[in-house]
Amino acid sequence: MGKILHVDNEPFVLRNVAKDLERGGHEIVSVTTLEEAKKAYDGGKFDVVICDGDVESKNDGIRWALELAEGGQKVIILSAGYRTIELPGLSFVEKGDYNRKTFLKLIEEI
Repeated sequence: MGKILHVDNEPFVLRNVAKDLERGGHEIVSVTTLEEAKKAYDGGKFDVVICDGDVESKNDGIRWALELAEGGQKVIILSAGYRTIELPGLSFVEKGDYNRKTFLKLIEEI
């Protein structure tokens, strides 16, 4: 199982996703700001980064996630819209469409 970094400004989203991922056997590091996410990312190796599209301002999470994906990091963006962006290792999940089984399968596939 993998090590996953998750950044989201909504604590209930962090809790629910962390609970699902831990049940799936993954190690999860959850943070609420991009500053914390960047520090954690620089300090460790992650198999997957899950990032809210809008952490502190509009599209800031997407911009950081795109930088990571362009560098070869596998990234899942939890957001609304933005499905027109295509990069290897980059996936999108609509927050309203979140489903535990589907999400865990996506993490295994990317």
